[in-house]
Amino acid sequence: MKSREELIRQHEQLLKVHEKVKDVLAGYPNVVNVGIGIKEIDGQLTEEGCIKIIVREKKSEADLESNAVIPKEVEGIKTDIVIQENKILLAVCAEDEGNYRPIKGGIRINNFRNTGVGGGGTLGCLAKLDADDSWVILSCHHVLYGQDGDEIGQPLVGCSWCCKTNVIAENFDKDKIRDAAIAKVKDDISLKNIILEIGNIQGTGVIPGVASPVSGERVRKRGSTTGLTSGEISYIDPGTSEITIRPNPNGGPADNPGGCTNYVSGVNIFAYHGDSGSVVVNDNNEVIALLYAVSNNYSQAFANDIELVQISLGITINTTSSIPGRVPISISSADLPPNASSNGLNEIWLEYIEERLEETQAGQRIKKIIDAHQEEVLRLVNKHRPVMVTWQRKQGPAFVAALSRSLKNPEYVIPSEINRVSLQNLLMSMAAVLEEHGSEALREDIQKYALEAIQVTKRCSTAEDFLNVIEQLDAEAKIQQSSILTN
Repeated sequence: MKSREELIRQHEQLLKVHEKVKDVLAGYPNVVNVGIGIKEIDGQLTEEGCIKIIVREKKSEADLESNAVIPKEVEGIKTDIVIQENKILLAVCAEDEGNYRPIKGGIRINNFRNTGVGGGGTLGCLAKLDADDSWVILSCHHVLYGQDGDEIGQPLVGCSWCCKTNVIAENFDKDKIRDAAIAKVKDDISLKNIILEIGNIQGTGVIPGVASPVSGERVRKRGSTTGLTSGEISYIDPGTSEITIRPNPNGGPADNPGGCTNYVSGVNIFAYHGDSGSVVVNDNNEVIALLYAVSNNYSQAFANDIELVQISLGITINTTSSIPGRVPISISSADLPPNASSNGLNEIWLEYIEERLEETQAGQRIKKIIDAHQEEVLRLVNKHRPVMVTWQRKQGPAFVAALSRSLKNPEYVIPSEINRVSLQNLLMSMAAVLEEHGSEALREDIQKYALEAIQVTKRCSTAEDFLNVIEQLDAEAKIQQSSILTN
């Protein structure tokens, strides 16, 4: 197998020859494009570099005029004629539904608005926005965008009684030509500048930066459907810098697993639906391209040069060592919900809470208040900017996540502070902003019950504590009522 240095020298020679012959070869009948790559024999890649000619259909020399036969060699370099493949965008079907905190590359993300070819894909990697040095996630345009300002969830955008859950970012900028886009990461979301499973058997690897793709080099990606797969760059279009990847047919160790055969019977593949947005890395763990599509039979994958994506979107993919990411100050990744489907988790535990509230008169009164204002509070938290800003800045989503974990694990203690914000601070701030921007009925109930509710939270450190306090309040009310009747 050729070393990367040998592949680079071969690649540079191919580029020089391509520049000389591309216009002549493009003039032949039936030719769609001319690029460089690795010669194929009987569907298998060799190590020999070549000039690749993409045609609409292959014809035998007997069916062509003599002046229409493409030469087998140009400038001492062999040619290779391949049929043009249709491209299928890779979104929707995603197998890895783990809830990852801190967020990182290689995990499932979702735009709740998109259906069909969009909506579910892969977070390729993290990057920094050149304009203000803020964190963004990089993926495909058809994954991140339904409309401007759409929220992005990990693994999915969920919904609880008060608000959307699992929202990690909001789409920010796009490059439709290269099917690339970025979304700004929410301030309260912890992140780690790594890609899941890349370059490390233990599950994570660093991103040393970016590099230009080289024809013939081995590459890998981590997608939310097919996981970690490897392949080889078989074709590069010097005009657009788009690359074509053939899956590794042989497989190998954990850091070079070959293609995936779990999704298309009998066909070895590099990627499948749900893998869109994965970044492609070389053996040095340098990011070289952004994956966005596959061929009709899934035997080839297509990706765009990462350097052009960075320039277009105004971002920089940093090395892990230089910018590792951020994690919460008072809450660790272990304090967030475990890997599970967020929708199922929320629905199960919300039903449980409602059942517990229905068991007592005090709980029934609380549930009645929640039911009366739930729709309005949801609308304000998700749509009204002053309320949205307060909810995010005061760590609302993080406290909801901690509450969900506490419901699942009764021994889990809800942090007294998250990023230096206490639960009481969150509730007081939300009471103030909802009182200012809410309806008259909401204002009246906030004025009547908010202070008492906030005081109750000081007695609680788990979700079960909250439910027990409600039961105690009910018992105390019954004793008081009994005492009044007795007297």
